[in-house]
Amino acid sequence: MGSAYDVAFVDARRMYPDLFRSFSITRHFVPGTFTCADATGETTVALSELFSSRNGELQRNSSGLDVDEEFRVIFSPGCSFEAVTLGDVGREEDITVLASVASFGLLNDKRRFPTVLPFASTSYNNLAVAFIGIIHRHGWTSFNLACEKSGPAVEVVCDILRQALTTVQGINAISYVLDTFSPETIEKFLTTSLAHSTVTVLASMNPQSYIRVLEAVFHTGMANGDNVFYLLPLGSYGQFDDIILNLVSANEISESLLHSLPFAFSLTFEPINWTAISVEVDQMTEQSRSVYNITVPTVSHVLNENLLNLATMSGTQFTKKFYNRTFELPSRTVSVNPIGARISQVYFNQFDNQSRSFKDDSPVLWYGTAYPPTDKPNWDWHSSNEKITRITVAVSLPLIALLFAVTAFSAWQVKRKHDNHGWDFWVLLGDNLRLD
Repeated sequence: MGSAYDVAFVDARRMYPDLFRSFSITRHFVPGTFTCADATGETTVALSELFSSRNGELQRNSSGLDVDEEFRVIFSPGCSFEAVTLGDVGREEDITVLASVASFGLLNDKRRFPTVLPFASTSYNNLAVAFIGIIHRHGWTSFNLACEKSGPAVEVVCDILRQALTTVQGINAISYVLDTFSPETIEKFLTTSLAHSTVTVLASMNPQSYIRVLEAVFHTGMANGDNVFYLLPLGSYGQFDDIILNLVSANEISESLLHSLPFAFSLTFEPINWTAISVEVDQMTEQSRSVYNITVPTVSHVLNENLLNLATMSGTQFTKKFYNRTFELPSRTVSVNPIGARISQVYFNQFDNQSRSFKDDSPVLWYGTAYPPTDKPNWDWHSSNEKITRITVAVSLPLIALLFAVTAFSAWQVKRKHDNHGWDFWVLLGDNLRLD
């Protein structure tokens, strides 16, 4: 269930004593690390515990109440596929499902998932929507998607972005496996991808991979305003912006990175006010605090609002109480859209070399070409240049031959005029010229 849930329930009981005068919690916890597919299998086991019965008699909770006398809510810190399984059960049993980290676009289908609230604070689906919005805004029709094999989150976000592209027309994307083990492999990727588009999206769990790529961008001569890079916020090892600012503060940032940073946009989500929840943060791990902390207070608030009606309220009705709502929490503001999905803002931050900081509300500072640059490969310009050169050479050769012929004729005329003076001339005859 996660330590953050436990801490949040303690706070919720203090804030809403009437609501939690009689309540129970059924936990399902399996230690270990699981893939999303394996965790989805575990979800089936958890469901059997939640809805078990003996000899046709209703299971009784720790408070002595029949399960059917309770108003039930499922909290899930699992991945999107787990939320899909729980969402199907929630629909059939009419139980609200709070999916703390799920952001799969399928969960927004209210015909299938009328009781699911996808509350991920880091919505990968919103990342895809935001980037496609940038593509349309700048009139681009192509980009490179580079996904490093560094964790399941990369797989998920790249798949979501590819899936989002199937709903739009006129955008051509090529996927690459990002290998950052050596500068040579990075440079090979950069030159290969440049043949397709000058717009590149990088996805990695390790922000250090972004640093290595941007340093290679400088060394390959691509930090010139013709190319633009977007860095997705997937880091389990810190966020890219924070790492860069720490390098700046320690005066350890390389010149090559400084030259490339202005041509990269770091995508981020809404920041968390850690100071406001410092007491709670001290009681849970960093991973728990960044993912789960907002869910229980929000649900408790809505439960308390509808305390007198819970006995007759269905799961679907309760779920709709979250629609079009904004909750002011100590950590940050949580807004929910008209279909119950959390509005997860995505910011495009650009590094400013003058202030040595990231900006998200300023005009884009672009060096070299005008912004936005074209997404067409630079190779097209070189090919056109070669074509023009070939035409120029082809036209010039006959002109050179004609010039030689005119020169030869003039020399012959001068020789005739001055034969009696014994002048000696070398005559260049045009007829004897051979142009291979």
